[in-house]
Amino acid sequence: MTSINDFVDENQRVDVGKYRQALRDAGESCNSCDGYISHPNGSPTVCYNCRTLDTREQMVNSQCVRCPNCGHEFNVWQHTDYYLLWDSGTHPVACTDCDTEFDIETRVTFTFVSPAMTGRDA
Repeated sequence: MTSINDFVDENQRVDVGKYRQALRDAGESCNSCDGYISHPNGSPTVCYNCRTLDTREQMVNSQCVRCPNCGHEFNVWQHTDYYLLWDSGTHPVACTDCDTEFDIETRVTFTFVSPAMTGRDA
């Protein structure tokens, strides 16, 4: 595993660019989005989300929307105008590149965490 400590200079500053490149080279982060790869294979690769972008089929992705006309991809988390897309359901959008209008479907999953038992039978 690549250690950030290997990229600290004599002034205790980290060379972030070299560190990120080392993570990519070791297959520990995605070559496309710099996302974490949980089971690195030791060589440069792309994450699951980025692989799903590289297809003409219907795309399911947790970060990006792809225009069905021109293929332009945009990250909904980086565009504050798209906050309504975060609600479950079908939403109309326009491509930020070619202005084609199309519908996307948002699927939302909830996880609920309860505190540990403190009363009887704890």
